[in-house]
Amino acid sequence: MSDTDTILPPRHTGLLSEARRIAWLAWPIVLTNLNWTIMHLVDVTVVGYAGTSELGALAAGRVVMFVILMLLLAGMSGVIVFTSRADGGGDLHRTGALWREAVLTGLLLGVPSAVVIALFARPLLALTGVADALVDPGAHVLAAMMLGLPGQMLSIGCAYFLEGVSAPRRVLIVNLATLPVNAVLTWAMALGHLGFPAMGAFGAALATSLTSLGGGLAMAYMAWTLPSARERGLRRLDLAAWRSALSGIGAIVRFGAMPGIGAAMEVLGFSYLMILSTQMGEIVAGGFQVMLSLHNLGFALALGLGSAAGVRVGNAVGAGEPWEARSRTMIACGLSILFMGAVVIAYLLFGRPIVAGLTAQPAVAREALIMLLILAPFILCDGIQAIFVAALRSLGDQVVASVNGIIAFFGVMGVMGWYGHAQGWGSAGLAFAAALGMAAAMVLQAARFWQVSLRYRRT
Repeated sequence: MSDTDTILPPRHTGLLSEARRIAWLAWPIVLTNLNWTIMHLVDVTVVGYAGTSELGALAAGRVVMFVILMLLLAGMSGVIVFTSRADGGGDLHRTGALWREAVLTGLLLGVPSAVVIALFARPLLALTGVADALVDPGAHVLAAMMLGLPGQMLSIGCAYFLEGVSAPRRVLIVNLATLPVNAVLTWAMALGHLGFPAMGAFGAALATSLTSLGGGLAMAYMAWTLPSARERGLRRLDLAAWRSALSGIGAIVRFGAMPGIGAAMEVLGFSYLMILSTQMGEIVAGGFQVMLSLHNLGFALALGLGSAAGVRVGNAVGAGEPWEARSRTMIACGLSILFMGAVVIAYLLFGRPIVAGLTAQPAVAREALIMLLILAPFILCDGIQAIFVAALRSLGDQVVASVNGIIAFFGVMGVMGWYGHAQGWGSAGLAFAAALGMAAAMVLQAARFWQVSLRYRRT
């Protein structure tokens, strides 16, 4: 059952109808992911005006932050899988229970993690191998980021629930509302406007954390006010409902354990490249941040399509029609190639002015452009593998999908990054390593999806 505020086309059969359904589900999620990317681009752009050293501190703080956030985010993936299955099977009361489980899981994972990481920010960052000069400023940035982690986890849990019940527009509304708030706060707190002192990278991280706390509460409100909230039993406040939700946390954590570990290892691979970039100097480190932000901008398209495909595969499993998984996933891959191909062409043709608009430092822009031109074609591979991962999770094959990601992004990409650095390839070596990791991930995930989907026959 879909809520009346969703934007789905009629449920007809056929390739074009399914493509429309996936696209209508995906576009709010695409814009939501773009919102996160734009928030990071705003941070990079604003902090760049505070100086190259501040940009390096921001990059250092993100080394640990990205690993933790991806670990917890993927660890919550069971919410969208379980919710889409229940919704596809028409079990509305189960979806309401899953919302409570998502809220509690997000907070119980987010609050302790934030406290521990903030207290040990400096030694954690020192262990990563970040350049010594960036450890102290990077630790302050990381501690500021942790203030917003509980809000981010609440937001993620509620957003996954809303996507699972085919109501992604509500997620989009919250994220579009927080974007200008974050931009103004970052500008004010990083550069010293509106009565705030100029706090550079620390101020930008603090601004994003404050925005995240507000966003988490707003996302919970969006779930609470669903038109079908009463039918789903979502607004139950009795102790029995929330006690039952506590018992459901284990299932979400068990499902998400391997995806969480896999995502953390994948991000460690990218973080290793970040570390190598800091060892090459502030110019390369800043350029790598710009390139990574532009990659994420294109990747947001694939994440949206992957989420939509995952929901549609989950709906099929819940409805007892798992054989529909292959066609729905391949349709999403086709849409990804179409839309992401346009992004790749834009980067190849207009990379120079795009990069120049994101940094005030010509040297940083030069390094970013080198890396972007190498990586751009391989963004297509990254997009397709993300769709296969989402589909495999909905089919209950999240463990192997996670292992494949570790092999590609921690193994292949990490080894190639080390080799390129040892050979003195500079920033180009970082881009080549990322490109090979993305290509390896696409091949591994595609092969596994094809193998798993062969198990299901129409009955």
